[in-house]
Amino acid sequence: MPKDKEAKAKAGAAAKGTSDKKDKEAKTEEKKRGRSKGAKEEAKVEPRSDSKSKKASRSARKSAEQPAGRGKKADREESKRRSPSPSAKAEGKRKRESKGSDAKKQKKAKKAKDPTAPKGACGAYIQFTTVAVPEIRAKNTKADGTMKDDPATGAPYKHTAFMALAGKRWGEMDAAAKAKYEELAAADKARWEREKAEHADCGYYTRADGTKSNEGVSSKSKAAKVPLEDAEPAKKKQSAKAQAKAKAKEKETLALASESGNSSD
Repeated sequence: MPKDKEAKAKAGAAAKGTSDKKDKEAKTEEKKRGRSKGAKEEAKVEPRSDSKSKKASRSARKSAEQPAGRGKKADREESKRRSPSPSAKAEGKRKRESKGSDAKKQKKAKKAKDPTAPKGACGAYIQFTTVAVPEIRAKNTKADGTMKDDPATGAPYKHTAFMALAGKRWGEMDAAAKAKYEELAAADKARWEREKAEHADCGYYTRADGTKSNEGVSSKSKAAKVPLEDAEPAKKKQSAKAQAKAKAKEKETLALASESGNSSD
């Protein structure tokens, strides 16, 4: 009996070894087939160039960043929604124009000058031109009062040409010749400071002839307008449309009054 068991065990071990060997061979064969198939597929795929790979990566990144469900149509609609409408553009233009007109009005209002204030001081060059320009003009004026021809242009002299000639003469003058006009400028500056101080205290300054600056000021100027307490406020002039509307209302009132009078009779 032990010999039979031994023989059976040997036979089972031999059968098992044979089956294991077959299994191993089948597995190796399967692996070889899989490798050869993968190599063939790789051979079929063309190698991708660097530019193509870069484009693919960019498109992939863009698609990842873009929200799902968005396309060219949605982008166009979004851009239309964000762009201002024609009415909004017109409103913006009107606001800009009104802002510019308001700024111009403010600028003009700043330029309004007080007629009672003293004149500013003139420098040495202006003191010189007030004397030199009339002299140059007189030299270049004909007997009939017309201007002589300017050699530079061939046309009659203009005021700008006289100013240019005076400026040229000023540049050629030395310090001794300019000293006289500098003294005049210093005296004019002292006059302006004195008159300015008086105007700040009294609202006027005394001229060289003894008159006051607020005497003889035009009634149209802002400084001469003094509001009266008893005076009635000025009525604003109505437009033609408002006048027509008021007349129509008056006629309607008269018609109603006449109708009510007839009914009472």
